[in-house]
Amino acid sequence: MHRNPRESNITTCGYFAIAVVAKKAGIPLSVDSTWAGPCIQKPLDLGARFVIHSATKYMNGHGDALGGFVIGPKKDMHRIRKDALVHLGGAMSPFNSWLISRGMVTLPLRMQRHSENAKVLASFLENHPAVSRVYYPGLPGHPQYELALSQMRMPGGMITMRLKRGLGAAVALAEKIRIFTYATSLGHPRSLLFYYPTDLYVDSVSYLSSDQKKSIREWMGDGLVRISTGLEDVEDLIEDIDRALRGRTFKSVAAPAAYAVLKRLGTKS
Repeated sequence: MHRNPRESNITTCGYFAIAVVAKKAGIPLSVDSTWAGPCIQKPLDLGARFVIHSATKYMNGHGDALGGFVIGPKKDMHRIRKDALVHLGGAMSPFNSWLISRGMVTLPLRMQRHSENAKVLASFLENHPAVSRVYYPGLPGHPQYELALSQMRMPGGMITMRLKRGLGAAVALAEKIRIFTYATSLGHPRSLLFYYPTDLYVDSVSYLSSDQKKSIREWMGDGLVRISTGLEDVEDLIEDIDRALRGRTFKSVAAPAAYAVLKRLGTKS
């Protein structure tokens, strides 16, 4: 399965090229399109056999239901129903189904607003003195900017950024934000952000080689802040995150040293 766009540097890959390779190998291409959704990209038109959506996110759009979709050829869907129902259960609850159906009515309008807000916010953050790097496919400086233009109708609402002061700045950001919510999910009407330290999410995992970890750290640094841009007034979002990025608290100053001590104690134990 291929996720596109991918976290956390929000890279995008050419579906057609991947589909050709997969077809030659006899492997059906499955794409997780949760971050973009059907209003932004259509993987089936570009060679994918299956598309998967976490309907909990943008499809629902209100942060109040759990669900998911698998879309593909009729004969394959019949097999998935037959085999998967035994292991995964019959269906999502009727109430979750109703909530997601309700949310999908406004999906095109919401995705347009998410994308518009994210593009303005990413452009602001790209020039912010507290930010060292911004990853957003709608910015001309993004490595896959041209590719994103060719297969995405809009750049979407997801942004990631690196902070110059790393963990200390992330702690201050979490404490100072008032409009943003510090949370890990995405696709909500309200804007969310969360800090992912590299040592917890990359260095500690066993399925990556040393070279892979080194490569990821080169663009991830000590950690990334992931932003799910919501539907609020973008000027309010800019004011909120600008104030938070410029702020400092006792916890933000002490956090790097305290975290280093905890890591050493954890290593010894």
